[in-house]
Amino acid sequence: MQHRCGARNIEALFGDAARFPTTQLDAQARFLLGSMAADINLQEAAARFWIGLAAPPNLDAEEWNLRLAQSLVRAGAATAGADALRALISDKKTLSPESMRRAIAVVVELQDSGHYKTGDELYRALLPLAALRERRDILYGIARIAEANYDFPRAADHFLEAALMMDARTPDALAINARIYAGANLGRAGFKGDARAQFNWLLKNVKDPEKLEIIRREMQKL
Repeated sequence: MQHRCGARNIEALFGDAARFPTTQLDAQARFLLGSMAADINLQEAAARFWIGLAAPPNLDAEEWNLRLAQSLVRAGAATAGADALRALISDKKTLSPESMRRAIAVVVELQDSGHYKTGDELYRALLPLAALRERRDILYGIARIAEANYDFPRAADHFLEAALMMDARTPDALAINARIYAGANLGRAGFKGDARAQFNWLLKNVKDPEKLEIIRREMQKL
């Protein structure tokens, strides 16, 4: 009970913009207050303290831009969050796998909130910096955006590219799902023969009963 009351008090404190006007705070105070807000998932408060703030001296620019992008996007400041990701990517030739995964997660949040054009742009900017596994995740995301935009041929191409990205004898769950979505989008685009080819391959290579039922249902739509 005491913990819940304390959390509510902190939330009320951060929610009172007049109590902590950012124009009257130095950069270190803004960073610390924003970090406290982010730690308890008060992303709008974190964004208010952090937006327009340069990277703190004790934090490298990559980590700062990742934290900033995540908080801004979760606070609903999609444009500013995307700008933080652009700053992260700028002049980079590679990103660590951990940074890439976190960057992709932010783009997924942008995509899921309907910012398809921005999401597509950022996925494509991340793609040449990514290792093989992360490239597959990015292609899957690009395919989902194309599908949401009713661009079924392009969605099918990217889903199939994602499905074939990893050279593995036994396809994993993402590869199977990508093939299913590739087949479904080929069917929607009118390429029914190509769609059947994908589904027939899946019927021969998938063992999971639930997936097989999904595949059969998709074949019935052709």
